[in-house]
Amino acid sequence: MTRKCLWDESHTYESNGGEDYRHLCPACYFNIYKNLYSDKYQWHDFLKNIETIKIEHKINELKKELALYEQKLKPLNGNSKTVEVECLFCGEAFKVDPKETWRYACNDCFKTFVVPLRQLYDQKTIRTLISAFKEDHGGEYFELEDVLKFAKEYFNNKTDD
Repeated sequence: MTRKCLWDESHTYESNGGEDYRHLCPACYFNIYKNLYSDKYQWHDFLKNIETIKIEHKINELKKELALYEQKLKPLNGNSKTVEVECLFCGEAFKVDPKETWRYACNDCFKTFVVPLRQLYDQKTIRTLISAFKEDHGGEYFELEDVLKFAKEYFNNKTDD
């Protein structure tokens, strides 16, 4: 006798005359009931509440799918969380990704100061140089030429010591 599976009505299966107790096709019985729900429900309770359990199953599948999509979207939305860092050159705060808190120059100051200074010094030296320059000159406005002039004096004095 051909029967429809109660779990998924698109499934049909053959049932022998003495197997009227079987309401699920063998695949659904093992993959759904035995693997997922036999610990939670007795067989007769499972059959009695199968429509509610199917809805719960679908909700759980959707939650898993949603979590998967959220994981895929996380890198795209990761920039929404930023950290404020103070620019070592102009003193203004600028926002960076939490993974880039090592940045010490805003975009404008990076172009104006860091790019030209990188031709002469490494990053650590530039940072040290600017800190020393600001300590020596205070918070006044300065140009690249001022920093280069200070760098010559600063490093000449360092070699003299």
